[in-house]
Order: sequence, then C-alpha cells, then structure tokens
Amino acid sequence: MQLIFPKFSNIQLERLSEITGNLSLLFLGTIVVPMLTGEKRVGILQMTFGFILAFGSLKSSLMILKEKKKQE
Repeated sequence: MQLIFPKFSNIQLERLSEITGNLSLLFLGTIVVPMLTGEKRVGILQMTFGFILAFGSLKSSLMILKEKKKQE
C-alpha cells in the first residue's frame, strides 16, 4: 500500500476516500438505476459493468479509510 499512498496526510486520505465513495454512488446512479427504472430491456453487460464500477469504487474508498486509520 505504500506505493499507492506514499505521503498523504490524514486529511488528504479522508478527502480521497470521500471522493471515491461518491464515485461509487455516481456509477450506481448513472449506470445501474436508470436501467432498472426506465428501460424495458435491461442490458446485462452494461448493468454488470455498472455494478463492478460501483463496487470497485466503494472498495477503493474503504481501502483508503483503512490506510488512514493505520496512519493515526
């Protein structure tokens, strides 16, 4: 993890975690939800891609928070 987060302060890690958490909501809200509510035919590939992006961003956010806690 030291290669990914070399010298970020706690405040920077907290902000980075918040941004990636918001990114996961963005992916979920713009890719997955409209397909489930408005389209008659849901594209499985696009929906799966949206879930993967949302989950990946959320996992990144949690990893950043974990790194922040290690530094404290």
